[in-house]
Amino acid sequence: PYILINEIRIQSSITFNRARSQGDSILNQYLHYKIIQEA
Repeated sequence: PYILINEIRIQSSITFNRARSQGDSILNQYLHYKIIQEA
């Protein structure tokens, strides 16, 4: 059971990091777009 829990923890961590990096890129695109709009 312990190994399984560790595996799930690793997978969710990877998924979380991937989602966060996607969110960062979307946020960067939004800010870039906003800066262009105000220029």
